[in-house]
Amino acid sequence: MLADYWRKMRLFNRQTWIALVVIAVAAGIVFSGVWTVLNNLYLLRLGYGPEFVGKVAAVMLATQALVSLPAGGLAMALGLRRCLIAALLVLAAAGLAYAAAGLVPASWRQPYVLAAAGLVYAGGALFTTALVPLLVGSTGATERPHALALSLAFMSAGGVLGSLVGGQLPGLFARLGGLDPAHPRPYGLGLAAAFLLIAPVVWLASRLPEPPRSAREQAAARGTAPYGLFVMIGLISLLRCAGEMTARTFYPVYADQALGIRTAQIGATMSLGMLLAVPAPLLMPLLVQRLGRLGALILSVLGATACVAVMGLGGPWPLFAAAYVLLIGLATVARSAWMLLGQEVVAPEWRPMSSAAGNLGSGLGAAALSAAGGYMAAALGYGPLYGASAASVALGALTIWLCFGRRRRRAAVAAV
Repeated sequence: MLADYWRKMRLFNRQTWIALVVIAVAAGIVFSGVWTVLNNLYLLRLGYGPEFVGKVAAVMLATQALVSLPAGGLAMALGLRRCLIAALLVLAAAGLAYAAAGLVPASWRQPYVLAAAGLVYAGGALFTTALVPLLVGSTGATERPHALALSLAFMSAGGVLGSLVGGQLPGLFARLGGLDPAHPRPYGLGLAAAFLLIAPVVWLASRLPEPPRSAREQAAARGTAPYGLFVMIGLISLLRCAGEMTARTFYPVYADQALGIRTAQIGATMSLGMLLAVPAPLLMPLLVQRLGRLGALILSVLGATACVAVMGLGGPWPLFAAAYVLLIGLATVARSAWMLLGQEVVAPEWRPMSSAAGNLGSGLGAAALSAAGGYMAAALGYGPLYGASAASVALGALTIWLCFGRRRRRAAVAAV
């Protein structure tokens, strides 16, 4: 397996390696790492409670969903490289503005935080919409599964590193500034330091070549888009993400309130899941070789379904924890396989819109989770919530088969 990876990695061109570094730093260290650790803590240090934290999360997810389709159109109009640079600039500016919320007068701070947080996720949606098609377009069919798998591995590794560093930044800035560790400013400075890392990433992205638009691509951009396919991609993303993210988001609350698990055990299990997310997507190319693109995707999604269903049963604790860790690993495999299939099933000129449709679906699914998951857990309990989550992921697997399995069979018949 390692030898095969090495052979495929030698096929990567300069553009592919630049894209992987951009993913590791911007999506991994900055967003999945430091931002994830410090964002909500910063809001708490500013004096806000869980109600406002939930409102900020809802605004961010809603913005991601609303911006996704316009981001796809912008990527097609400007080109992937220009769109990626614009996304990084928006992400950096919005992140720095968010980090400066502690300097804003209290009477203006809430709308300011909501606007800045929404812009951060708008930049993130634009970033994903441009970068995934750019990475796919820089690779051939032979090495493409390995490049997409490595992109998620790099992002997960960057997230682990960013989480470790992010946890230390507020204490460091508090000591340097002689501030109380509970003061919001060290947290804002930690976020600002992270978003400043995007500056060299912008320079790297500017080194990427802009693929020329052929006459066929220009004609297709003016022609009829495969809207039905975009709808199915968005629906599948919604079903997968709504179920999977419900299970992941409510895991610590479920373990604490319903199972009585100690915080240290919960944290250790979540850390183990983060570590597994680094090597797990590297299994995707092996599954593709054995089962094909569709088979690898469906198997990983069904595996994630089984994990969520087991978690819904509750204890014993070792089984519950193992199901969570396996869910994280299988979800990263499924995500890389879905990125591969979702990009290859459309013509190259429509890849930005395919990426945008997936972002729209995942954003709506996650927003539905934020709005309904807590109420469902309070009214019915965590078992039914996780049962509904497993059903959502399973329905996503069924939709994948009905949509793309039939397309594959029709293609086989046409070839005969």
